[in-house]
Amino acid sequence: MKQIQPIALTNDEALVLQQITENGEDDVIGLSRGLRMSRSRVAQQLERLRAKKLVTIKSVYGDLWVRASKRGRQLVRYMWPEIVPAY
Repeated sequence: MKQIQPIALTNDEALVLQQITENGEDDVIGLSRGLRMSRSRVAQQLERLRAKKLVTIKSVYGDLWVRASKRGRQLVRYMWPEIVPAY
C-alpha cells in the first residue's frame, strides 16, 4: 500500500491555497487584493505551493493564473471539509 507523505504548510501557504480553491482559479493581483498581501509575498507563497505540487501556474497574455492541483484540492478538502470549492 502506498504511504502518503505529510505536507507541511505555513499559515500563509494554507491561506493562499484555501483562497485559490474557493475561487477555482485566480490571478496574482486578485489573490493579492483578496488576501491583503503584497504581490511579491503572494508570488513567494505560490512558488512554494508549486514546488509542493499543490498548485499549477500558467501565463496568459502576461498575467499569471493559478489553479489548485488535484493534490491541492484533496489537501484543502481534508483540512477544511466545510469548504465548497468553485470547480
